[in-house]
Amino acid sequence: MRENDITLIPCNLSQQYCHTTRNERYGIHFKLELYPGVDVFSGCTGRITENSPELRREAEDIFAETDPVLMLSRCREFALRFCHRHWPEQYGFHPEKVRMFEEILRYVRNSISAELTVEKVAEKMHRSPENFARVFHAVFHRTPKQFLQEELFRKAAQMLLDPEASVKSVADELNFSSEFYFSKFFKRLSGSSPREYRLSSSGIRRG
Repeated sequence: MRENDITLIPCNLSQQYCHTTRNERYGIHFKLELYPGVDVFSGCTGRITENSPELRREAEDIFAETDPVLMLSRCREFALRFCHRHWPEQYGFHPEKVRMFEEILRYVRNSISAELTVEKVAEKMHRSPENFARVFHAVFHRTPKQFLQEELFRKAAQMLLDPEASVKSVADELNFSSEFYFSKFFKRLSGSSPREYRLSSSGIRRG
C-alpha cells in the first residue's frame, strides 16, 4: 500500500500485509450485510483504493477524536461515504431471491462449525444436496461449501481476536478434529496461520 491510500477490502477477500516501523495504518471494520453472510460488496474480487492526502488527514482527525461515541459515528459516516462512491453496479447475488434463504442463512450463522455440512443445511431446507447446491449457486454465485467455509473462517477470525482464547481452544470450540487441521484450514483461506493473524491484528489494534 502507498502513502495516503484509503482502501476498502470486501468481506471474505483475504489480504496480507507487511507491518514495519515505517508504516502505519488505521482500520475501520464494518459490514453492510443484508442477511448473514450476504454483504453489499459480496462478489467483489479485488480491493478498492483511493489515494488522497485529504482523506488521510480526515481519517487522522477522526481517530484523534476524544469522544469515543462521536468517533464511532464519524467512522461510520466516513466509511459509508467511501462505499457510496464505489457502490457495485451489479451485486454478487440476486437481491429478490435471497429472501427465500433468510432462515437458512441465520441458521448457518448461529450453528457454524467444522461439522456443519452442505448435506445438513440442505436437509433443513427439505431439499437434496444436489438440488440445494444448484439453487444456492444460482442465487449467490458461489457454492454452499464455499459459503460454509467463509462463515467458518469469519467465526474463527472473530474468536482469535480474544487474547484469552488459545488457538487450540478456538479449534476445539469450532469442532475441528485437531489444532493442526484448524491451522491448515485458516491458512488456506487467509494466507496466514492463526498465530500470524493474531499477531497482525493485535498490531493493528495498537496502532
